[in-house]
Amino acid sequence: MHLRSARRTGLLLIDPQKGFTQGQWAASYVDGDTAPIGAAFEAVKRLHDRGGLRDVPILVTLTPFLTAPACDRELHPAFMPWLSADEPSLRNVTTLLKPSEDIMADRGNASVVAAWLEQWNVARLVLAGCTTTACVRRSSQSLHRHFIERVLDNESISDRSQSSSSSSGYGISGGERERKSAPEQQPQGDWRLQEVVVDLSLCGARRAKVVPVERQDEEGVPVSLDGAVAEMRRGGVTVVDEWAGWG
Repeated sequence: MHLRSARRTGLLLIDPQKGFTQGQWAASYVDGDTAPIGAAFEAVKRLHDRGGLRDVPILVTLTPFLTAPACDRELHPAFMPWLSADEPSLRNVTTLLKPSEDIMADRGNASVVAAWLEQWNVARLVLAGCTTTACVRRSSQSLHRHFIERVLDNESISDRSQSSSSSSGYGISGGERERKSAPEQQPQGDWRLQEVVVDLSLCGARRAKVVPVERQDEEGVPVSLDGAVAEMRRGGVTVVDEWAGWG
């Protein structure tokens, strides 16, 4: 009989690439503006070097950088060689391309994420990488909506349907209703993601984003680090200065 591993914490490492610190994207901003991103990458490296990521399943996203030099797509030096695809010891690392800021926006990626979470029985997913105000913010909220809010909504619908069916003797059964309501990327079985966490000590944004500004993005979110943090928390994401659960 197959026994599922204990529920665990997983790491989603978003876009740990050269392009965000020393490539074409970084070069479009003033000197030093992307330094916090490099500092976040180094913080992840230190966490790895002290053994904090031992046995932690890691999902890595990479930005395609289609119009940038090929070197921009390479891993940042902080992640070499321990996160390199050439490292034979990496049995717990999965990599996928992320064409937009939201990891769940691509239907294929959504299925990969769901399968990865279930495979490793991840109950808590901690986000690291860049940038806090864009990809980390959007992806964390999207993950919470897909794997926590929708599951709770479906369970509530199922409970109400079962109650209605048993009292009236007819109607759609909870199981049938749940299958119609559940998004296709939802895993099956007893696995469940319980918490999405953003560890700010492992995330970076441009230095300019730290300064509060009145300008908003297309979703009406203030384009600043404080605005991003507030928005994530409103979306149910746990945001901490430094997550204390690493080994």
